[in-house]
Amino acid sequence: SGSDQLLIWGDIVHMQSLQFTHPEWGLSYDIDAEQAKATRKNILDEVVTDRTRIGGMHLSFPGLGHVEKSNDAYAFAPQKWEANL
Repeated sequence: SGSDQLLIWGDIVHMQSLQFTHPEWGLSYDIDAEQAKATRKNILDEVVTDRTRIGGMHLSFPGLGHVEKSNDAYAFAPQKWEANL
């Protein structure tokens, strides 16, 4: 809608509490550890720069939000959620 964007990702980040702070850390699920690290860093930089809303697996509720950056670390800023019943 307009200039709004949403990137729905799967396994860019497996463990939010670790890999936003240390995007260079991988897990055994990363078949190609170096490629996974480079991809994670590139995607995180891109969504910070473009202020792209993200959504996906392995993110805290509500699973939608933005990525923020401070020095070399990132953080997930969840979108405010309200129940409209």
